[in-house]
Amino acid sequence: MSTTQSAFRRHRWWRDRASKSLGLALCFVALRVAVSWWALLTAVTAVLSPPVALVNAILLYPPLALVIGIRAAIAQHRALSDARAGWAPLALGHRHALSLDLPQEPALRMARGVVESTFGSVEQRLADGTLFVRISSADSRSWWTRALGTDLLTVTINEEGPGHSAIELAGEPAQRWFYRFLWVDGGRCRARVEALAYAVRGHQRAQREVNLATAHRDALQTRLSQAELLLLRAQIEPHFLFNTLAHLRSSIQSDPDAACAMLDQLVEFLRATSRVATHALTPLSAELSRVETYFKLMATRLGGRFRFTIDCEPDLGSCEVPAASVLILAENAIKHGIERIDTPGAVAVSCRREDDRLVITVHNDGPPLAPGVSSGVGLSNLRARLDLCFGSGADLCIEDGEHTGVQVSMRVPMRVPVRGDEHAR
Repeated sequence: MSTTQSAFRRHRWWRDRASKSLGLALCFVALRVAVSWWALLTAVTAVLSPPVALVNAILLYPPLALVIGIRAAIAQHRALSDARAGWAPLALGHRHALSLDLPQEPALRMARGVVESTFGSVEQRLADGTLFVRISSADSRSWWTRALGTDLLTVTINEEGPGHSAIELAGEPAQRWFYRFLWVDGGRCRARVEALAYAVRGHQRAQREVNLATAHRDALQTRLSQAELLLLRAQIEPHFLFNTLAHLRSSIQSDPDAACAMLDQLVEFLRATSRVATHALTPLSAELSRVETYFKLMATRLGGRFRFTIDCEPDLGSCEVPAASVLILAENAIKHGIERIDTPGAVAVSCRREDDRLVITVHNDGPPLAPGVSSGVGLSNLRARLDLCFGSGADLCIEDGEHTGVQVSMRVPMRVPVRGDEHAR
């Protein structure tokens, strides 16, 4: 083994021992800085005057270099006393690892925003998924203090899984040679890395609170929609059931076959509407199927007095509408239209595309619009649900028909469910 290798092994052994003890670590810092300054002063003086360098290297430079080394150790000790446990006083720079509940690209955008909010306008550069940040001291008055007070921070983000990333923050002085031999950074790199880590954790904590609040709000809205659907069913079914059951009772002896057919249609309708409150939105095809079942039942009950048509463009069946919305309009068309006239009447349901919106129109041949019908409980409830599901993108318009009757138009944004949601329904 050569003399150089032996000296290097002894240096590494002393450094490892010093890292485990604060006193030994500070002594090692003082010795390292003192030796570096002694060597630098001796080399500079030797270039200018070799005889003077020999004398100064023996008499003047050792105590001067020792004073500088002790001063560096004191500065490092003060920084260490304000730091939390886990900081290695002999390490050059600092590292911190975190986990994020974000994919890689959103995590990088978040990191850039956090860096700017923490350190202000600093130099940032993004390359190969790593963010490089150059931070200078804001109170530096000269170029050399600004250069020595500059740190390089790297933010490396790796994807750990779907929606999760691992972020590693690392910082080191820009002038590594100076702080490796001639001085100490006094915990500056560590403070900047920890400040960035604290800001990232704060941003993640705030984002989690926002996500929880959003999920809680969505859950409340879903429960509210389901409660409104149950309320609408409670409002619609008594009036409808009482009339249907009364008609069944009168038809059982006079026309048993018609009564049996009506009972089958009633069972089919109640089975279909029992699933309405499961979701706030439903495909248009399923909603029109319930409306058709309701119309068939009413046609059997009213006899030749009632006719109906349902017209829907083929590509609109998968669009989402509020559950029971068209059924409410159909029930109102019969209750306030067909049942109020003695002559035969008809209800027409049409669904068409109008730009980026779905337009559903229900027209009846009944009398003109009666006062107070447009502000009834059922339609007011439906307007509130349209606003809840679509906001200002939906509206409900009630007006007299072009020639006779009343026409109700419901406009909602074109929305098609994803495949998983569609199967769930």
